[in-house]
Amino acid sequence: MEQLKNKFFSNMSTRLFFILITVIYILTRLANLNSLPVFADEAIYIRWSQMIIGDLSKIFLSMYDGKPPLFMWLLVPFLKLIRDPLIASRFLSVLLGWGTIMFLYKSVKNLFSRQAGYMAAILALTCPFLFIYNRMALIETLLTFTLSLQIYFLSLFYKTKETKFIIFSGLAWGLSMLSKTTAFFFFTLYLPTGFYLQNLGSDSLRSPVKLIVKNKKIIFNLFLSGLVAFLIFGITKLSVFFPFLFSRSRDFSFTLAEFLGREYKYMGVRAIKIFTWVGYYVSPLVFLLFWSSLVAFFKKNSTKKEVLSHFWLFVLALIVPFIAFGKILAPRYLLPLSLPIIILASDVLVQVKFIKKINLLLLGIVLVFNLYFISTSLINIDKTPFLEVDKVQYLQEWSSGHGIRQAFFYLRDLAQTEKVFVGTEGY
Repeated sequence: MEQLKNKFFSNMSTRLFFILITVIYILTRLANLNSLPVFADEAIYIRWSQMIIGDLSKIFLSMYDGKPPLFMWLLVPFLKLIRDPLIASRFLSVLLGWGTIMFLYKSVKNLFSRQAGYMAAILALTCPFLFIYNRMALIETLLTFTLSLQIYFLSLFYKTKETKFIIFSGLAWGLSMLSKTTAFFFFTLYLPTGFYLQNLGSDSLRSPVKLIVKNKKIIFNLFLSGLVAFLIFGITKLSVFFPFLFSRSRDFSFTLAEFLGREYKYMGVRAIKIFTWVGYYVSPLVFLLFWSSLVAFFKKNSTKKEVLSHFWLFVLALIVPFIAFGKILAPRYLLPLSLPIIILASDVLVQVKFIKKINLLLLGIVLVFNLYFISTSLINIDKTPFLEVDKVQYLQEWSSGHGIRQAFFYLRDLAQTEKVFVGTEGY
């Protein structure tokens, strides 16, 4: 009876927690949703989706520019239901962001504990990185959501050991690849490591055949999940634009010859730039907590090494290609990294016990930084403490939509009495 009572109150507190999280999320994501002027890439994606509405033969048009089509497909119903195309498109991102937080909580609860799940939800809710892109109609928001879905299914496997969840995660991986080709680097989530394999130790490595025999069902399902993912991505082969998905990568990445010729010299510069971007946008203290998760590798009896190694491998596989081959870099390309960082940081935050209530103090410091970022952005978008690279893109340069709305209303009113000719740069 006492056990049922405790379970009831635990479930009740969880419901209240998520009601509060949802209310805060809605208030912070929907308030002044169109205050940031339309960004150039948002305008492109919206236009592609509008062209699909007018002509279904254009459903793969985005691939001509090297972009898989899933985000544009998902935009279509929102553009039909909501009159303002910018609000409609950003509302999709708001929904995807909420789903990301929910799946992140469930994943961390399955991997670590309910308390760590609460921490992860709070960190994700207030994370400046996620906040920015929950309010912009960009593909990275969808990619981060599908990644959260992959991790959720893998966490269910870790908790229950039911191999069907590996296949479900493969479905999510397929959706990730339909979102952005960067998702090919998510393959490390399916490498047969200690996260999946049983009896993985020094003795088993001396006899790999026995290891494979003992884990043949899991290894088969890992292979099958990859097959399912690539079958979903195979939808793109139906389009004549399929080759363009990869030819455009030259615009954003150095070739191997360029890397070996001279670009390897600048890996350190790119690494510092990337770590600075990620560290700032996930919150510097959260980034530090993430790094401190490495301490567990030096503990002899740590039961979480398989989880830690799994996500650290994922982070390295995602970040090293940018450091080595990244010709054109932007912070938003690194948005998916916020998930493993929050996952590991949330567990560390729960485990910190060398001073009583130190974890609450650390959480408070994180929230001060995060809430300052969010509140400043909501009050005055032009004062948002973006990194300089984003401030230029979103607020200052040609790629920013600053002035477009005002110009529209000015020209519309002027056209009532005058003849107006509008010339625009580019096409």
